[in-house]
Amino acid sequence: MTEQTPDRDAFVAELITMIERDLSLLPDDPIEHDTELLLDGFVDSLGVMQMVAWLEDRLGLRIEPSDIVYEHFRTVDEIAAFALVRTS
Repeated sequence: MTEQTPDRDAFVAELITMIERDLSLLPDDPIEHDTELLLDGFVDSLGVMQMVAWLEDRLGLRIEPSDIVYEHFRTVDEIAAFALVRTS
């Protein structure tokens, strides 16, 4: 785990930037904190796995396969809540 939990707002902005730059299947559409990433087609299952790897690397945590569920990866807000609670 990391020594310090990142600022939530800064982390959300960083996560949105990473998704738009590296994962988005809809590059012309902006992603907001409450955008439905999977249902609206911004990210597919491969993108979720890439996001998991990014979260593990960025936050220094281990995400168990049983934690990779829709409820944790539906929106940027839910991803941040899921990931940041594990760093505190």
